[in-house]
Amino acid sequence: MTPRSKGFIAGGILSGILAVIPIINLGNCCLCLWVYLCALMAAAIHAKTSEEPVTAGQGTVTGLMVIIPTVAFYMLIGLPIAMLMGPMLLGLIASMWADPSFQAQLAEQMGAGMVQLILQHVMQSLALGVVGSGMAALGGLTGVALFEHREALPPPASPPEAYQPSYPPPAWPPRT
Repeated sequence: MTPRSKGFIAGGILSGILAVIPIINLGNCCLCLWVYLCALMAAAIHAKTSEEPVTAGQGTVTGLMVIIPTVAFYMLIGLPIAMLMGPMLLGLIASMWADPSFQAQLAEQMGAGMVQLILQHVMQSLALGVVGSGMAALGGLTGVALFEHREALPPPASPPEAYQPSYPPPAWPPRT
């Protein structure tokens, strides 16, 4: 497993879990806070486990890669959670009122609202992917700036130019 993949898998899974938990997921409403912090963590892991110094571009790519598992988690695990929580909340609201017409109206909305809930969740996932990509790239860039302290290796020396003596070599001209 490469240092980059260690970082982005750990950061993506953590970010995905935080994006799915019902109350904690509100942190992503604040400029994709969990995505940013997990991309920063991924870049830090990449910088600490890499044998060579990590450049800003590599940190940015590591941060961008965090969004892939985040959106996958949000789609695959967040959708069932949203489907379970939606009807429970509507059922709770319906149980607060004893009016049978209001309860019937809510039951009708619960049946028709499932397709709308799925479409809404897909659109939220796409928005998380687009907006989160920018914040993840910024988090990866910040992570490299904060956690990479090694100097970049100097470029390899250029090969020496061909030897051009200013005098003829010994035994020149050749004897026949």
